[in-house]
Amino acid sequence: MATVSCDKFLDKATGDEGNVSSYFPATQEDVMQLLNSIYAVLNASVSEYPTSNYIMYANIVSDDQFGGGGVSDLDIQAMDRMMYNDRDYFAGYWANCYEGIGRANMVITALGDPESLDEELSQCLGEAYMLRAYFYFTLAQMFENVPWVEQPFQGFDGLCYPPLFPEVGELYMHILQDLKMAYEKMFYSYNVQGRANKAAAAGLLARVYMFYQGFYNGVEELARDLVELELPDGSRLSKREVIDMLRSAIENGGHELIQDFRMIWPYSNEETAKDYTYVQDMSEYFVTDNREAVFEICCAPVSGQANRMYRYFGLRRAGGADIFPFNEGFGFAPVNPGLMKEWPDSDPRKRASVCALEDELFPTHDDWMEFNSDGMEFTGYVQKKYQTYSSKEGENLKFREALSSRKYYGDGKTDLGLGNSPVNVPVLRYADMLLMWVELEGDVTGMNQVRARIGIEPRQSYNLDNVKEERRYELAFEGVRWGDMRRWGGDPRQPDGNNYCKQTLEKQNGQTVYNCGQVATINSSYAERYTETGGFLDYPETEIIRSNGVLQHKDGWRGSDGAYFVR
Repeated sequence: MATVSCDKFLDKATGDEGNVSSYFPATQEDVMQLLNSIYAVLNASVSEYPTSNYIMYANIVSDDQFGGGGVSDLDIQAMDRMMYNDRDYFAGYWANCYEGIGRANMVITALGDPESLDEELSQCLGEAYMLRAYFYFTLAQMFENVPWVEQPFQGFDGLCYPPLFPEVGELYMHILQDLKMAYEKMFYSYNVQGRANKAAAAGLLARVYMFYQGFYNGVEELARDLVELELPDGSRLSKREVIDMLRSAIENGGHELIQDFRMIWPYSNEETAKDYTYVQDMSEYFVTDNREAVFEICCAPVSGQANRMYRYFGLRRAGGADIFPFNEGFGFAPVNPGLMKEWPDSDPRKRASVCALEDELFPTHDDWMEFNSDGMEFTGYVQKKYQTYSSKEGENLKFREALSSRKYYGDGKTDLGLGNSPVNVPVLRYADMLLMWVELEGDVTGMNQVRARIGIEPRQSYNLDNVKEERRYELAFEGVRWGDMRRWGGDPRQPDGNNYCKQTLEKQNGQTVYNCGQVATINSSYAERYTETGGFLDYPETEIIRSNGVLQHKDGWRGSDGAYFVR
């Protein structure tokens, strides 16, 4: 891998270019300030790029949700089909990830020898490694092979692409090495909401490891012996090490399953719950700092730090219908009716995760059809987890955003608008940690803990098909399903890749949807596009241009391949 030559890597605090301590950050306070700025970039993924971040993308491109939105939302409808309407649609998110990577590189470089650090600075170093790995992993999941840059640079404009960058296998080994380093340098005692922590590093490492082994090495069944992976520093990573780190995090990380699955999601906040019949039997309510959240993107109800992603998942409202406890948005990512047919009604997570409009909000089919008369790919089903909510507390009894109530906004009267949700975005939950451990170890114990929480009978023995089902229902709409589908199917560009992902994608075809109130049927070349592209996006056009030939258009995206302009 070639070394990047660029003059704008970081601002210099003194003129001593040979001493890294002469660069910002120069003090421990500077380190903390710079580390916090990495979290600001992480927040920007949902505050500044709410429709092009990985979680939005992964939900829509999976088999469980369509594109939706309105007639003009062609980019979202194209995303669902692994096509494009705007070649630069993901350019902002790409730049945001590299902005975070550049800031993480500054912290890592400035802290120097990790063995000489005190506990607090060692924790800071571990957080920087984990955040860098997170940014790279989301880029790799979306674009596959991306430039690996580990030198510091100040601002995205200061990034120079290396003339060569690693093959995708080497890229994943760098990501795994970062996560292993993060795990080793952090401490369980440092467990602050929304910040990278030792347990989160173990969980993310397991997620990356499982995707790499499944998608690139074609290992669908992980509960067997696997070859060790060689990391860039010459060390090796075994499956046993991954399991041990995950098990340690489960036992020592300070996280646990919340007693009621509904408590995880903001529709169960105590202000909404006063008038929402479905949750009035709860003894405890939604809290922003919950024990099940291992890692999440923190948000605040102020401009520039808010969760703006949830409003795009909100219900489109053509008329003035009362949709309490939900509230209006843009109607992205309607739920596939096929999922609703496969998901047993006896599973409490079904109603806790999905709103069937005809059952919860409207007495008849015609009523909910009229309600969403300007929406595309509308199905009558919307997910409840990442959603806008309202309460009836306050002077006007109507608020436009999640948790818009006296308890959360102070005076009960101020309507802060659709763009200012304070709800954090889950990235990794304790339940996911348990299910990854189950799949790696081939032990059903963790799965039965998850099932016991919702009162479902335990499984008697381990079975991969049961794991697939459990993960689909437990983690629905959380941006996890797309990675699972792909790793269980292998690389579709390889002759030995199985058909799991292609089969699940194709099952979307034939489903009934409503386009501006008119009955339609989903019909798209999902399997063909997945095979052509491997399930990866093309590089943003602006980045291809500014890279001076380093980045090129990919298979399935050249010329007019993948263009979507149908209204």
